[in-house]
Amino acid sequence: EEARLRAEEEARKKAEEEAKQKAAETSSSSSYTLPVGAEQYLGKYLTVSSISEQIIQAIRYISENPSEPRNVVILGQYGFGTTTIAEDFARSFHAMGICKTKTIAKIKAGALNRANISDAIGKLQGGCLVVENAGVISNEKLDEIYRIISNPDNDVVVIMTGQIETLSKIFKDNVVISSQFKHLIQVHRITDVDVLSIAKNH
Repeated sequence: EEARLRAEEEARKKAEEEAKQKAAETSSSSSYTLPVGAEQYLGKYLTVSSISEQIIQAIRYISENPSEPRNVVILGQYGFGTTTIAEDFARSFHAMGICKTKTIAKIKAGALNRANISDAIGKLQGGCLVVENAGVISNEKLDEIYRIISNPDNDVVVIMTGQIETLSKIFKDNVVISSQFKHLIQVHRITDVDVLSIAKNH
């Protein structure tokens, strides 16, 4: 009986500690304001509770950890506007000084599978590559992207957009590249009301 009571007490204390820690993290994030450069482009999304915390955490982590990967994955249904959000991230990165140039190259994954991006990487130095419908990227092309973004000599940020089903499978099947994409924005959770709110903010 004593052992059971002791175990219950320990479990209760652990739950309380976890709740306090979570509350502290939430408070810390909610008190954080986006840098001016990011606010200009990403501020319109912050009234949407389902993604505001993810955006704040991504921008905060990237700005406070410049040596860590800056690549982003944006999950959303096809035609929703995930490419626009990706471009807003890219513009924010330049405005914050995270990216040295305004260069934003957009390419659909199907076209990327047929392209040799290694040859074009010089033109992208200091900028962003936005890959649309990234769930259909071939394994060979993923390996090429990994080699590019894991090489510190290549100053390129990659932002992938696509649907949760296909992108989740890609990262599950290619664990190595997952280490280069630590920032996830789950736009597929947005409701019609949220869309209206973003439009008004815009």
